[in-house]
Amino acid sequence: MEAYRELLKKNEAAVNLLASRVSRIELYIMILIGILCKYYVMYVPGFTLGRMLALILAPLLLPTLIVDVLGIKEPWVKYAVLTCSVIASGLCYAAFTFQLMLILIFPTVVAALYYNKRLMTVVCAESVVNIFFSHILSNFIMFAQILEPFKGIRNIIQFAALPRIFIYLCFAVVFWILSTRTSDLMLNIHRVTQEKELLELRNSMTEKVTRYEEREKISRDIHNSVGHTITAAIMAIEAAEAIRSVSTEMADAKVAVAGERMRESLQVIRDSVRLVDSRDTSVSLGDLVKTLTICLRQFEMDANVRIHNNFGDMPRDILGMSINAEQARFLYGAAQECLTNSVKHGKAGDVTLNISIVSDYIEMVTADNGNGKPPPESGENKGFGLKKIDAYLKANGGHMTFKSGPGVTVTIWLPIEEAY
Repeated sequence: MEAYRELLKKNEAAVNLLASRVSRIELYIMILIGILCKYYVMYVPGFTLGRMLALILAPLLLPTLIVDVLGIKEPWVKYAVLTCSVIASGLCYAAFTFQLMLILIFPTVVAALYYNKRLMTVVCAESVVNIFFSHILSNFIMFAQILEPFKGIRNIIQFAALPRIFIYLCFAVVFWILSTRTSDLMLNIHRVTQEKELLELRNSMTEKVTRYEEREKISRDIHNSVGHTITAAIMAIEAAEAIRSVSTEMADAKVAVAGERMRESLQVIRDSVRLVDSRDTSVSLGDLVKTLTICLRQFEMDANVRIHNNFGDMPRDILGMSINAEQARFLYGAAQECLTNSVKHGKAGDVTLNISIVSDYIEMVTADNGNGKPPPESGENKGFGLKKIDAYLKANGGHMTFKSGPGVTVTIWLPIEEAY
C-alpha cells in the first residue's frame, strides 16, 4: 500500500502542475477575447470585460503562484487550486452566461484526475454553490442581461440555476463513477502486481533453496564417495614409501594405482559439478550416469543395501547423448527418491537401477526385493517426493508406473525430443 500511496502522491503533484497550467491558458483566452473585442472581431462591452478580467485575475494566477513559483507540495494545495478554478468558472459564467455554460463542469473534470473521493465531494459541493450564485450574479451584469433569456432573480433561479444544477450533478455523478472505478482499478492492479512480485520472489527463493539443497546433497555424496578413493590413494602412496627400499617395482605400482585413483576422483568431481551447474543447458547422459554412480556408492554404504545397475553395459553412443540439464537433475532426484522408498518403505536389501533409451524416451527402472508394498499412487497419502516426480512428468509429457510383488518396480518415462 505504501507504493500505491506514493503513486497517488506523484499523480497529485502532476495534476497540480496541469491545473495551474490550464488556469494560465484560461487567462490567456480571456486576454485574447479582450484583444478581439478591441478590433471588433468579437463584441463584449468594455466595462463588462474589464470587470471580469479584474475579478478572475486572482483566482487564475493563484495556482501558478502556489504550485510553480513557491513550489508548495502540501495536501491542501489541490483544494486551493480547484477552489480557484471553481471561482473563476463562476465569474466567467456570470459574464457570458449560457455561452460558457460548459466551463462550470471543468473543475470537476480536473478533480476526477486526482482519484480522491474527498476532493471530488468538496469540488462538487463548491460547484453547486458556484452555479447558484453565478446565475444570481449574472442578473446584475448588463451584458449577461442581454444574453440571458430569463429576467429577475426568481426566474433565473427557477428556470436557469436549478435545472443547470441538476444537469451538472448528472455529469458530476458520471465523473465520480469514472474516478472511483479508475482508482479501484489502479489499486487492484497495484495489489495484483505486488502479489505477482511476491509470488515470483517466493518461487525464486524456493528454487534457490531447492538448488542449494541439491548441491549440498551432491557435495556430500562427492565428499563421501571420492573421500574413500582419495584415502585409498593416500594409503597407496604411504605403502609405496614404506616398501620402496625393499622393492622399487612394487612401490611404483602403488604410486600408479594412487595416481589412477586421484584421476578418477577428479573426473567424478568434474562430472558432478557439470550436472548441477545452472549455466549449462545440456549435459551428456554419461555425466548423469557418473553422478548417479557416486550416489549409488554412498547409498550402499549409508543404507547397507546392495545396488545393481546397467551403467557399465550402456553403449558409448547412448552415454554421449545430450539431454536437458533440468531433465538430468530431475532424474537424479527421482533416482534418490526411489532408492529411499525401496529401503525405507519396502525394507529392501537389493535394489536394481537401470537406465535405457526406448524410442524417444529415457526409461529409468528401479526394482527391489522388498516387502512388495508400493507407495500410494494418488491422493493425499502420496509422498511429497512422489508428488513432485509425478507433477514434473505430467507437465513434461512423461509418466510413471508402479508394479508390486515380489518387491516393487517403479518405471519412469521421460521424453527427450528436445535433447537431440
